[in-house]
Amino acid sequence: MKHISTSSSSDQQVAWSRVLRFILVLGLSFLLLAPAAMAQKKPTPIQMNDRNSLVFSGTTRMVKGIIFADVGPVSRVVVMQPSGNAAWRLQTGQPLNPGQECYIYFDGIPLPGTMVQVPWYEEGNHCRPFLSHLFILTWGAEGTSAGSVFMCDYIEQNTEPCCLLWGDCSGVVPPPPPPQPPNPIGYQSTGNYACFGGATYPPAWENEAQCTGYGCYFGDFSRDQCLALGTHKGAREVVHGIAGGGRSNECWLQDSCADVRPHSEFVFFRAGAFPPPPPQPIGYQDRGAYACFGGATYPSAWEQEAQCTGVGCYFGQMSTQECLALGTSKSAGEVIHGIAGGGRSNECWLQTSCTDLRPHQAFTLFQP
Repeated sequence: MKHISTSSSSDQQVAWSRVLRFILVLGLSFLLLAPAAMAQKKPTPIQMNDRNSLVFSGTTRMVKGIIFADVGPVSRVVVMQPSGNAAWRLQTGQPLNPGQECYIYFDGIPLPGTMVQVPWYEEGNHCRPFLSHLFILTWGAEGTSAGSVFMCDYIEQNTEPCCLLWGDCSGVVPPPPPPQPPNPIGYQSTGNYACFGGATYPPAWENEAQCTGYGCYFGDFSRDQCLALGTHKGAREVVHGIAGGGRSNECWLQDSCADVRPHSEFVFFRAGAFPPPPPQPIGYQDRGAYACFGGATYPSAWEQEAQCTGVGCYFGQMSTQECLALGTSKSAGEVIHGIAGGGRSNECWLQTSCTDLRPHQAFTLFQP
């Protein structure tokens, strides 16, 4: 009996040893294959001119955000929470209802690698996102691809490249960014100018932007995104608001402009590096602290551009040099500028002549 028992115990030990070896091999295989699996996350394609509803894996409250893998020839992309009413208003050009602005997480033209992070769920916040879905709205040519995005949630936070949203890619090497496409138009900066009237543009742009005599305003974008949009639209001139200024990141496009003037808050780009010709200086001289108290004369056309009364035409607030440049472009006989820091700081008044000039400590009179 003892002999039989010993043999049976030995057989059991051999069987358990084989089971343990099999489990160990499986474990090592999983550890070796896991990094490769982590690096195989695929982007999700998005279609042009469509309400792309991205459904995330995992449960609600798990969405982290998206990363654009590549971007097609889009003129606008909006990433938002899935509010059908707000999406419909954006797609049809209707104004959003009060409070719907906070549904928008991104509005512009993304570049490959652009990350859009979804805010965390907050109890009592009427703008809290439905965290298992997102809408991506795209504008562009029908029949073309709008690109693709990586969908990132907290379950897949260590996959490539979603780890970038967490700021920790230790152990994961993200793919190199794709090369930026060349700029076929080759815009060149011509300095601080803007269009003050006489802009020309294709009629089709009126369906995509706010178009006036100053050009077509397509929204607020970075300089590179604005130039990329100009390239895509074939615009000959791009006017971009200097970041951090009063007109920060405004993006204006046009084919040409009849009235280009200096403007400290914009940078003017033109295809082919042909800067707008600077106005010929009139050569104003400082005549002292005077202002017009009545009897101002001026061309009737100025009434369409300024507030004109018997004391002159008020064109707005600007620096002394900008006011004198404006006077030069308008061939004004007299320029009156509010002394910076005073009670009428930087006011710019123009007229051809004034019959009632009197001393005024808040202004400086300039005449040829």
